Amino acid sequence: MNDNSSFERRLVDLTAVAMIGDGALALLMPAEHMKTWICGPQWWRDLVTFFASRPGLTRLVGAIEICAAVWWVRRSPNASPRS
Repeated sequence: MNDNSSFERRLVDLTAVAMIGDGALALLMPAEHMKTWICGPQWWRDLVTFFASRPGLTRLVGAIEICAAVWWVRRSPNASPRS
């Protein structure tokens, strides 16, 4: 792996770790996690409040986020061969 592809792989991994962590928090504590993000413009606060008041939907989105992160890492061009 050359330096550029190594950097790209680390960037993919780092982003996936953030996505998995965010998804896990959404699964485990949906309302509390969403309330952390009530800030910024009104449209954003409205969106976050929408999810904070719907824990089931927030958990679903969190699970999808975790699956998407794993899928992305497994299919990235610089992924290690599957074991």
